[in-house]
Amino acid sequence: MIQTTRDKSFFLLNYICVMAKAGKQKNTKNKSKHSKLMDRKKNKLRAEKELRTQRLKEIIKASKAHKVS
Repeated sequence: MIQTTRDKSFFLLNYICVMAKAGKQKNTKNKSKHSKLMDRKKNKLRAEKELRTQRLKEIIKASKAHKVS
């Protein structure tokens, strides 16, 4: 029986699709830890940004009050 490259690739595709991974999922703990750390980092940066804008608003308010008086 002569197989063409098309037949071989079809066979490989079916073989790969049928082969299911056995056991527990790989690397889910590290992914969840990484996403948790990245969320912490984003929240920290967001909080620092809000704090900075509040400080700037207070400085601007104080300078305007100083200019008026």
